[in-house]
Amino acid sequence: MALRAAARAMFNLTLLVALAVLMGCPQQTEKPGAGKGPSGPTKLEGTWQGTLGEGPVKLRLVVSISKSNDGTYSGIIDSIDQSVSFPLDSITFAADKPIPSLRFTVSKVQAIYEGTLSKDRSQFEGAWTQNGATSKLIFARAK
Repeated sequence: MALRAAARAMFNLTLLVALAVLMGCPQQTEKPGAGKGPSGPTKLEGTWQGTLGEGPVKLRLVVSISKSNDGTYSGIIDSIDQSVSFPLDSITFAADKPIPSLRFTVSKVQAIYEGTLSKDRSQFEGAWTQNGATSKLIFARAK
């Protein structure tokens, strides 16, 4: 079972490397009323760090998100261990919900991330789905 998980992680690693291409960064707009959680403002902008995979094969990921003056988000994900970057094609941030949630897609590697913001607003706890395989992934706000 551990060997199968390692093989799947290696496949994902190979896919990420193989799909490294020039990119653009489409933008998405924040939902109306977003930006305030149950205990004050919730900001998505900034840098978030996480580690994908378990066992011997792990990938360090960094997501950087910015917000333009018109309220649209744009972002990029960097795979530190692979030295590749990809645009976040779609960013949906539901800050107006009792538990704020984040969803973004990375079409270059056929991946989706979905997570919810922790109570202390320090991390998103969620899942990374790529090519039908889903793995737990936590993104913590970088300091």
